[in-house]
Amino acid sequence: MIEINWTLVYTFINFGLLYVVLRLLLYKPIQNTLANRKREISEALEKADARMGEADQLKREYEQKMADLYETARQTLDKARADGKALQDELVAKAQEEAGAIKGQAQADADHLKKRIFTEMREQIVEMAMGATANLTGWASDDEQRRQIELFLSGLESEKRVN
Repeated sequence: MIEINWTLVYTFINFGLLYVVLRLLLYKPIQNTLANRKREISEALEKADARMGEADQLKREYEQKMADLYETARQTLDKARADGKALQDELVAKAQEEAGAIKGQAQADADHLKKRIFTEMREQIVEMAMGATANLTGWASDDEQRRQIELFLSGLESEKRVN
C-alpha cells in the first residue's frame, strides 16, 4: 500500500492556506499600491508633457516677440538713418544755398568796389592830366579839356574791352 507522509500533506495544506491568506491580505493591497503608483506616475508624466508643451509654446512666443523686437529695432534704426540722411542733405543744400548767397554778395561787393576804385582812379588820372597840361602850357584847365580827357579814357576802355 501506499504510505502517505502526513507531514508532506500538512506542508502542502499549510502552503495553500498561507498562499490564500497572503494573496488576500498582501497581494491585493500590493497590486492596488502598484496600480496607484503607476497611475500617479502616468499622471505626473502627462502633467510634465503638458508643461513641456506649455514651455515650448512660451518659448515660441518669446522667440517671436524677440524677432518682432529685433525687426522693430531694425526698422527704427533704418528710419533714423533715413531721417539723418534727409537732415544731412537738407543741411548741405541749405549750406550750399547760403554759400551761394554769400558768394553772390561778395561778388557784388567786389564789383561795386572795383567800379568805385576805377571811377576814383579815372578821376585822379583826369586831374593829373589836367594838372600836367596846365604845367606844360601854362593855361588854366577848363571843363572842355576835362571832357576831352574823359572821352579819350573812355575810348581806351572800349578798346581794352574789345581786345
